[in-house]
Amino acid sequence: MSILNENIEPTQEEMLQGVARNIIGATQRSYQNLVLSHQRLYTAVWENPKGFTAQQVMDTLGTTASDLISLEQATLSFLETVNPGSTASLKKTDPADITVNEDGTVTVN
Repeated sequence: MSILNENIEPTQEEMLQGVARNIIGATQRSYQNLVLSHQRLYTAVWENPKGFTAQQVMDTLGTTASDLISLEQATLSFLETVNPGSTASLKKTDPADITVNEDGTVTVN
């Protein structure tokens, strides 16, 4: 047998294993991206690297600031659902630190 005649085509099982690895990798990357996005948004509001206060950020968001709070809560709930205990170490907005106003603005207490 010659190397020129070797069959290097993957088997169906090898192809399926590749599909499974791709799915697992994409799922893990999606999860990690969601965690990183949450951390970046938290930092942008509460630990702003440019020195802006949380109130200044919320004021700039205007009536959409409440959407940010709702999305943060939904994101944390999702992360906790798919990976129980995973949000314990994440920084998150303390509801006692804010007031969501009827018009959608947010006041930092």
